[in-house]
Amino acid sequence: MDKMSKVIEKRSSVRSSITKLVKRVQALGAETEDLNSLSELLELIETKEEILKKYDSEVEDLITDPEKFKVELKGSEEYDDKILSAKIKLKSKLKTFTEKTVQESHPSLNKSNISENAASALKLPKLEIPRFSGDSNFMEFFGCFDSAIGSNDSLSKIEKFQYLKSLLSPPAYNVVAGFELNEKNYDSCLELLKQRYGRTDFIINSYMSKLLNLEPVRNSSHVKSLRRLYDEIEVNIRNLRALNVTEGSYGHLLNPLLLKLLPQDLVLDFHRKRSKDKNCEVSEIMTFLRNEVESREICESVTSNPKSSEIKRTFSQNCQNFQTYQRNYSKPKNVSTAATLHTQVKSICIFCDSANCHDTVNCKVLDIEQKINKLKVERRCWNCFKKNHMSRSCKSGVVCKRCFSKFHHESVCRKNIKPINSAINASDRQTESESNSNNSSLVSNKNVDNISVSHNNVSAKNKAFLQTCSIYACSDKRSALTNAILDSASHKSFISAKLVKALNLKIIRFEELAIYSFGQTTAHKKRYPVVCLQLQSRHDSSKVYKLEALVIEIISNLSLNNPGLSTLRKLKEKNIQLADSFENEIPVDILVGSDSFWDIVYDEKIRVTDNIWLINSCFGWLLGGVGKGNNSDESCQNVCLVMDSSSILFDLSKFWEMEEFPNETRGLSERDDQLIRNFENNLEFNGQRYVCKLMWKENMGPPVGLDSNYEVAKKRFNSLCNKLNENPEISDQYKQIVKDQLESNIVGKCVNEDIKSGYYMPHRAVIRDDKITSQVRIVYDCSSKANEDKKSLNDSLETGVNLYVNILDAILKFRENQVAFCGDLEKAFLMIEIAEEDR
Repeated sequence: MDKMSKVIEKRSSVRSSITKLVKRVQALGAETEDLNSLSELLELIETKEEILKKYDSEVEDLITDPEKFKVELKGSEEYDDKILSAKIKLKSKLKTFTEKTVQESHPSLNKSNISENAASALKLPKLEIPRFSGDSNFMEFFGCFDSAIGSNDSLSKIEKFQYLKSLLSPPAYNVVAGFELNEKNYDSCLELLKQRYGRTDFIINSYMSKLLNLEPVRNSSHVKSLRRLYDEIEVNIRNLRALNVTEGSYGHLLNPLLLKLLPQDLVLDFHRKRSKDKNCEVSEIMTFLRNEVESREICESVTSNPKSSEIKRTFSQNCQNFQTYQRNYSKPKNVSTAATLHTQVKSICIFCDSANCHDTVNCKVLDIEQKINKLKVERRCWNCFKKNHMSRSCKSGVVCKRCFSKFHHESVCRKNIKPINSAINASDRQTESESNSNNSSLVSNKNVDNISVSHNNVSAKNKAFLQTCSIYACSDKRSALTNAILDSASHKSFISAKLVKALNLKIIRFEELAIYSFGQTTAHKKRYPVVCLQLQSRHDSSKVYKLEALVIEIISNLSLNNPGLSTLRKLKEKNIQLADSFENEIPVDILVGSDSFWDIVYDEKIRVTDNIWLINSCFGWLLGGVGKGNNSDESCQNVCLVMDSSSILFDLSKFWEMEEFPNETRGLSERDDQLIRNFENNLEFNGQRYVCKLMWKENMGPPVGLDSNYEVAKKRFNSLCNKLNENPEISDQYKQIVKDQLESNIVGKCVNEDIKSGYYMPHRAVIRDDKITSQVRIVYDCSSKANEDKKSLNDSLETGVNLYVNILDAILKFRENQVAFCGDLEKAFLMIEIAEEDR
């Protein structure tokens, strides 16, 4: 049976049902006073009308004969008229019946009110039956289906079967997909679904699995997460209770699992409050959790700051990259912040294995090379420091803030090694013994006769502190730590081109801006690209601000002033989180102007000293005012390093001295001479190409003696196909090269039916973007072999002597002026044909 016949048969069944419904409407008399029957009949006619239109449309698409199309269209119009007439009659009876009923019960109401009430009663939304895909909600689905469709006597079993299949999704649909549409199969289909998904043990296991796989909450301040956890536990427990599975049968197993889902401070509070005289029960844990959630929700609604709520609405989405960064580096695994404060869980550095001394990223015990070696030994990722994957496949998305590489973390970045002058400055702040050891590590005394170092540093007295902050600039997939200057005198916000490139930000539009430089009266107009990014706090990942900034080449080269260690220590003792980390190595790549300044900065202000203020912002406290700093642009530094070594002159001479002059008298060995003679004797010219035999090693024989590498070649070919599919342009060039080689008889199709025998030469694409022509070429691998014990084609051939012209001989020939011109043979190696017996 073709597709059109099947559709017509289904439509005939629907038309038959519509005819029966229309006859029922026509048979209605004046004594009909059942409002529910009229509403149900109208709903059935409208549903059948939608199904009929669907089948009519499918039939019309399949008809190609114009005459048949006219006949089909006429038949569809007749049914449309029948349905319309029946609907009008039903709506009229519904309106009359409703008005009559209301007048009898409330005679004082006028007809306009009756009409409005009747219309509102008829405009109730449709009740939709949820689709079933094979999960544990079968009983809920079956109850809805049975009440709306299964127990409806006005529907035939074929119609019920149609409704049932339309409400199923894979894999549940796959169970009944093979059943034909008839009345007998409807009952069989229902029975099969009940046997498959209606088993009590299956549903109980499903609910228990959901309880065992719930996502834990690690921070008690995340009220929404606690509410989500409570609701999910409560729903599954109620479902188990409905199946006569009480808490007593699984409580001892579930109690410790539920407690593991809670933050450690709540677990501690629960055990502190519960009675020790009786065993712990599930209901006791749920009551405690409900009270905690409700109390925290009330507290949050009462004490919430309108300013912070407005910022949270502006900060619509958190940056996933920085959350991954915090999860990987800043906190112990599976330990919440509150738990860390209360229980003092040990934080172990993966480099030096010290506990509670410092974070992994701040480890100073090992140098960079030692850290890298340890990562290699323990097979850890260089980016997130986790095991079981490499940095190239790391999904943390964190970018090194020093070199903007996404393949390693900044703490193992080799650019992190400070130059000599910064190292000397550091040594001046240490003891004399530490200084001597540092200097010896900076400059190796091997082959050095004398070293002299002098250092002078003069700093200015008073420093001005700009309002700066260290934040994470985030795109969709990348993030980078940078410094930002908050300047209310700037009309617009700006970002450096270097940071835009590192974050791979897309340009959303262009704006023309008139720039008035300091001390100038004329404006410089220029068109700037605009990008959109997110600024995220270092202290709180929920505080994210969406910023639109103009792209310029550089923000500023100034060195930000540091308030000094004593000031920073005092602020830290008062638990004040500064927005700026005061690390001069972090560049200034963002300037926040007045278009976003007042959304970030709050009104709260604290006086630290007479001249230093703290201003609160969503990224932390901003330092402002004038004070004594540790570094400034006005500082003057003088470093002199003198090294005297006689061995340096000896090493420099190696740059212009020739290591070895070619020996003109050196000849070929007897073996090499014999190979060349054999090659020349086996070389022939067939009129188009040179034909040569392969130079097989002794006891190796022709190619039939090679081991098959079919599986290796197949894997490499599949890998090649995947790479070419990622780059359609390279793929097209690759296919064209293969086509050209087939047409030029460089390669040919294999006629051997036994594809798993014989030797295969895997091929790959070599891409040279610096070439004007032949940017893509195919290279055949003759060193491929099945395994280490087998031999490849290259292993079976004689190596021979190097026949390339000596470069010195070629240069001297040119200087003798004996060569008029030189050329290059196109695809020279591919033009040499292999003898038939060696293929």
